[in-house]
Amino acid sequence: MTLRRRGVGVRCKGAARLGAAGGGFAASGSQTPFEGRVGQSRETLPETQSRKTLPETDQIAGSARNVHLTPWREMCRRGDTRGSPRRALIRGAGTLAVAGGAVLAWGHFEAGWVRLRTLEVALPALPDELAGMRIVHLSDFHLGFRSRATRAVERAVEWTEACDPDLVLVSGDLLSRPRGEPLLRELLSRLPRCYAVLGNHDFAVTRDPFSKPAALEDLSPTVLLEDSAATVELRGRRVQVVGVDPRSHRLREERPADLADPDADLRILLCHFPSAVDRVPPGAFDLVLAGHMHAGQINVPRPGGKIRLAHLGWRYAQGLYRQPGGVLHVSPGLGTTFVPFRFFARPEATELVLVPGE
Repeated sequence: MTLRRRGVGVRCKGAARLGAAGGGFAASGSQTPFEGRVGQSRETLPETQSRKTLPETDQIAGSARNVHLTPWREMCRRGDTRGSPRRALIRGAGTLAVAGGAVLAWGHFEAGWVRLRTLEVALPALPDELAGMRIVHLSDFHLGFRSRATRAVERAVEWTEACDPDLVLVSGDLLSRPRGEPLLRELLSRLPRCYAVLGNHDFAVTRDPFSKPAALEDLSPTVLLEDSAATVELRGRRVQVVGVDPRSHRLREERPADLADPDADLRILLCHFPSAVDRVPPGAFDLVLAGHMHAGQINVPRPGGKIRLAHLGWRYAQGLYRQPGGVLHVSPGLGTTFVPFRFFARPEATELVLVPGE
């Protein structure tokens, strides 16, 4: 009998023959203690059978080696990194980039999406002859600053020409940079019966780092009012327009009530800043027109309204307000400052139709 050591056991060639011959081994089909230890070599077993006969302790040890791995580490071990924190961070950054791009694109679009609005304004003691009188109120051109808002200004001027109102009143901030002056003069020349005042940006009195002062003086044929007044006859009645210089307003040195004509049938105060309505005595003016606010320009919607990120502490934002000093209209304006975007604050040109009433 030949014994050969191989693998983990020792195989006895011819064991069946020796057993049959009575050499001390058990009959065929039985197993001796020796045979149980040596068994078959692992190389001669099929792969599946080899796995099935692994000791239970080895299987438990294999599980114990993996139990400390987090899910994404286990996937990394298998070559699958789709759920790793790094991949999640990259996907999140991509989503934010797409969303940010969409928001900026909308703000750029809205800056040129001008609203052309007509509002009725009830004024007490309005003469019958002036009932239905139409005034187009424009404000805050901010020309010279590259923005789609320039298109909003041009569209507003086209609309005003077509309306052919009784008066056109412009409440300041005509330029942000001097390079916009040629376009400003061309647009103003197309506006009929136009009166204007300047704003703080025309003197670069602002925190806007992109604003530069412009030496605006004569704007003919537009009448520029700087702490001065003009009277025009419309429909057989005398209409007075008083304009406030923004520099005197900021120094609290303006006295527009001193310029008001008590014999005028309609008195209008034109000032860049809405707070002018709180600085005049009751009854001094019938109508006060202002701008400056841009309707907030950058707004965040919230339940019941919106948060205006520009001029947070100001009392008057946009639209009509009935105050002791007169009925105030605050224009949302047409241009932009600081950034060339508007969010939930469309630019607007407004036609005010005067009607008798309280």
